[in-house]
Parts: sequence; structure tokens; C-alpha cells
Amino acid sequence: MSENGEMSGVSNQKAITAWEKVRADDSIQFELPPPPEPPEPPKPPPQWQVELQEWLSSVFSPISEFLLRIWPVLSYVLLGLLILGIVVLIAYIAREAVAGRRKVDGAAEEEIGWKPELGAARALLQEADMLASDGRFAEAIRLILWRSIEDIQKAEPRAVVPSNTAREIGRFTILSDHARQVFTMIAGHVERGIFAGQPLTEGAWQEARSAYDGFAIRDDKQSRRGWGGR
Repeated sequence: MSENGEMSGVSNQKAITAWEKVRADDSIQFELPPPPEPPEPPKPPPQWQVELQEWLSSVFSPISEFLLRIWPVLSYVLLGLLILGIVVLIAYIAREAVAGRRKVDGAAEEEIGWKPELGAARALLQEADMLASDGRFAEAIRLILWRSIEDIQKAEPRAVVPSNTAREIGRFTILSDHARQVFTMIAGHVERGIFAGQPLTEGAWQEARSAYDGFAIRDDKQSRRGWGGR
């Protein structure tokens, strides 16, 4: 028993010595750090903010409660308004599309404007060519001008009155830009021959004839091809 007691004492002493060495090691931490200080409590909001929140709650709480009560009916009302808005939008777009199409069609009609009948235009040129072949260039140009005025009067009876000058007729809206240019050029030749006393030469006649032919006959053929004519 004494030997066992001595051995136990030696073991305990070794354990104590080892523990003391470990405790003496500064690299090993045996104590927990102190707990952090508790955070400061948040500051209460200012009094004006509290009063504002209370006022907003008193105002909007009844409104929100009312909306919740009527929501089953209100949802159908809002859905109906949405459908109505879509229908109105579609109707507006369709109306603008139709109006735009009418403007395009109206502009196209206005651009075409007055044009003499093809057969009458050819007969007029043949008659004027006969005058020009005798050297009566002034009469040939005046013939084209007077017949054109007669054609315009037939197309727009209320527009042409006896007091109208050729320049005034040339500004009629029934005339397209091309027709206005041709009419104004022919009227200019006639005015120079009548009022300025300038003799109208073959060159003036050829210019007037070519312009009228290009407007009344050649353009008519091109437009017929454009619409499928031959």
C-alpha cells in the first residue's frame, strides 16, 4: 500500500508541475474577455413626428377600412374602367387611321387635279398644229389657252367668271402643280403677244405645245400604265 501511495503522489506532483507550466505560457488564454457593453437604446422620435404619424393614421385608417369593405364591388368597377379605356384607345387609333387615309386620298386627288380628256387634248393639238403649220404660232398658242380655260370652266363652273384673268385662273386650287406650271407658261406667252406686242415665234409655240402635250397626253399615258393600262 505504501508503494502505491508513493506512486500516486509522484503522479500528482507531475500533473501539478505540468499544469503550472501550461498556466505560465502567455500564448494560451485561460480567461474569457469581458462581455461588450450593451448598445444605447434608440432615441425616441421627436414629438412632431409622433403627432404627424397619429394624424395620418386617424385620416387614412377609415379610408383603408372603407376600401376594404367595398373592394369586392370596387374591383369590378376598376376592371370595367380598364376595359372602357382600352376600347376608347382602340376607337381613337382607328379614327386617326381613317382620318389619315382620307387625308392621303384627298391629297392624291388634289395632286391629280384637273386634266383634259385625252381625246379632246389630242384633237386640240391637231387643230393647233394646223395653225402652226401655216406660221400662225400666236393663234395656235391662244387656241390651247382658250380651250384649256373652257375645260376648266366645265370642270368647275362656279370658279371661272368672265372677269377672271389667266393669271387668276392659274391660281385655282383645281389645278395641280404640274397643270398650274403649264397653264401659267402658256398664258405668259399669250400675254406677251397681246399686251407687249411681241411676236410669238416657232420656239414659243414648240415650248407651249411640248408642255401641253407632256401634261395632257404623255402624263395621261403614264398614269394609265400605273393603273394597269397599256
